[in-house]
Amino acid sequence: MEKDILEMIKQDYSDMEKISTRDYSEIVELEKNPIVQRYRYLIGLKESRDLIEYGKRCIVGKIIEKYGHGLIKESNNIWCLLFESEAKHIKDIHFEYFDKIDGEQIAVVYRDLEDGSRMIAISKDNQEEFEATHNIAYGNSQISDYSDRYYNTRHNFFEYCITDGQDVAVQKILSRSKNN
Repeated sequence: MEKDILEMIKQDYSDMEKISTRDYSEIVELEKNPIVQRYRYLIGLKESRDLIEYGKRCIVGKIIEKYGHGLIKESNNIWCLLFESEAKHIKDIHFEYFDKIDGEQIAVVYRDLEDGSRMIAISKDNQEEFEATHNIAYGNSQISDYSDRYYNTRHNFFEYCITDGQDVAVQKILSRSKNN
């Protein structure tokens, strides 16, 4: 072991030993320093903000849970591309239009952004036509899992609807390009 590492280990041990014996004298002295006081204050604000943001995400999640599965009858016709697969591999899942796809064809699967109970599977040959006649949300391509990308985009859409209004939410979601 390097000498400097051993010294750091000994210092850490000494610090832990002090705290375990309830010797807080160094902490008390540091807390008198205005810079340390400012730091603690800012950390407290950051933790409060993080807690508020987490709370807002939970609230939006509950709203989606309540309204986003079958209650919305008039959506903005925004579809998220989920995945592509050979049709025979997804035959057990109920999709609109799926019966028009041959089992050997590649199926392209989309899910309604607002009403999560609506999913469509179309043949890869019809993808360009479908995307030309529907609004497609691509979401954040940094998120590799299609399910996570869908739920993240959906969450953002509902949050934008609440904070900015539905028209702005649609614009924000659709402004992301395919390559984004």
